Amino acid sequence: MTDADIIKALECCVTIDGCKKCPRGKNGKICKDYNEFIRAILDLINCQKAEIDDLKRDTIPKLLATLERANRYGIDADKENERQKAEIERLKKIQQTQADRIVEERGRRYEIASEMCIFRKRLETEKAEAIKKFAERLKKKSQLVTPSVYAVPFRAIAVDDINNLVKETVGDDMSERKYIAISIKHTDEKWKLGKPCVLWGHKRTRDDEKRCFAGYTECLENAELYAADDLYNHGYAEDIIKREPVKMCADLCRKYTEYDTVLMLEAEYRKYYEIITDWGDDS
Repeated sequence: MTDADIIKALECCVTIDGCKKCPRGKNGKICKDYNEFIRAILDLINCQKAEIDDLKRDTIPKLLATLERANRYGIDADKENERQKAEIERLKKIQQTQADRIVEERGRRYEIASEMCIFRKRLETEKAEAIKKFAERLKKKSQLVTPSVYAVPFRAIAVDDINNLVKETVGDDMSERKYIAISIKHTDEKWKLGKPCVLWGHKRTRDDEKRCFAGYTECLENAELYAADDLYNHGYAEDIIKREPVKMCADLCRKYTEYDTVLMLEAEYRKYYEIITDWGDDS
């Protein structure tokens, strides 16, 4: 008998007149070998019990483990999604910050370029006014000269008068302490307007002290103040230090790259230094 026949026969046994439908009976007669039927029932029960035990021992734990892994994967996936979202937001903030900095830097460059343009125009104006005044004073120093009764008179200016007038106008450049020494060698080769220069001397001495030739600084207040004679008396040759003072310009380092150091009036560099310092304080 099959398992289905055994189950149906057992249902017939507990039903009135069930023998008529029992697969073990014939024409409604009471079935024989009832003990054999009971053994078949026990065998079916034991077989199904063994299958249930197998499920409990192997299949069900595997299914539970599979479900646990699936749940854990779902939780980990949610955490990973949250982490990626947070990372994306962080990168967006960094990108926005960088964009704001770029806009701010462009504004600062435009501001300092405008300041430098005003600074250069003021220098040109002052230079033109100084030349004009010098020419007027030079004319007053001229004297009428008549070489002979046959020559045409003309006006001339004595060399001493010219030298004295220059000293009156700009002072004694070689002996007065009014220069800072800019190290072209140590200033960044990518230097441009808006950046400080590297200056000689890490401290400024008094007039009665020995000049400082050691160290460098970008702070104008700390930089040593020289007379032109100080540098030459210290043994620096003209092929190392440019003898004539220079003016501040946009291509300062490239223009005087052949020199180790150039001199500049402290007053002129201070105008430039105050502009870039004020700009730095504002930022």
